[in-house]
Amino acid sequence: MITALNSQATGRTLLPDDPRMKGVNTHVVYYGQDVQAPAVATMAAAGVRTVRIDVNWGGHEPVTKGSYDAGRVANLDAFMLACAAADIDVLVVVTGCPPWANGNQAINVPPTNSVDFADFCVYLVGRYPTMRALEVWNEPDLDYAWAVATGTIAQRTTKYVSILAAAYPAIKAAAPKVKVLAPSLSGTGSASWLGGFFDAGGKGKYDALSVHMYGDPPDHGDLTPGQLLRTWVSQIGVTLATYGEGQREVWITEFGWNTAPAGVSEAVQAAYLTEFFSSARSYIPNCSLIFWYQLFNQLEGSGVGNDNLGLTHQDFTPKLALAAFTNL
Repeated sequence: MITALNSQATGRTLLPDDPRMKGVNTHVVYYGQDVQAPAVATMAAAGVRTVRIDVNWGGHEPVTKGSYDAGRVANLDAFMLACAAADIDVLVVVTGCPPWANGNQAINVPPTNSVDFADFCVYLVGRYPTMRALEVWNEPDLDYAWAVATGTIAQRTTKYVSILAAAYPAIKAAAPKVKVLAPSLSGTGSASWLGGFFDAGGKGKYDALSVHMYGDPPDHGDLTPGQLLRTWVSQIGVTLATYGEGQREVWITEFGWNTAPAGVSEAVQAAYLTEFFSSARSYIPNCSLIFWYQLFNQLEGSGVGNDNLGLTHQDFTPKLALAAFTNL
């Protein structure tokens, strides 16, 4: 149940009494136990109940189908076990293509045979029965992640839906309780791509819509949480309604504000985090989970916005946002 704040004055709602809604992103599966252990401990202490991680298919199954990189498997095994012990659910986003699956092209070129991708997903849900959800690729609406040679929206979305059409039934047959997320939109400006996704046959091939929202300077504008959410409703929300998907479950799998010199202060980052979590469902009532991006800074001392989105510094020293997240 959602507890209402003074709706006459604010029009907003509090975070529902479901702690699973309180999620965070991390790339920690690419690190060893010296980083994984404090990362899981930090998440547990902050009340994280769901974590989103990326598994790079190209790195995990690099040389030939069915042959897995032992180091990556060991790191992922350790992380999944640690999360299970800490009662933290895991959402795995599978992205990146191995060269054997796409004719020795770059990692952002999708596979030639969609079944190869589906088979890797089935491998993952079989190996990790505690997995809560699997997201099919990351931000395929952007060229850096989804390099289709013929670049119209229709052609790009048709290729993505072909991957999803193979993966969705295979995952559901192997692990019926695992939710399949798509299409992992990069931001509020992807309404045309989402329309193309539906035009290509995306409906019925996913369980929940995965979306990202950013409004932090200098790369993503300069938006408050309310401005960002209203923009989403007016663009993505309208597109969903147009295609009869307005009641579809939504997972906000990435959002955040960075504390780089050109970004926002730690105090503003913490305040925006609290406001976004507290108000998101008043704008998107069918939003089930929200994931802050990300747990710790990617590169300390960097002036790049994406390196400074963490709740903590790179060494897990807390920012003000960590206390805000803990106190949600």
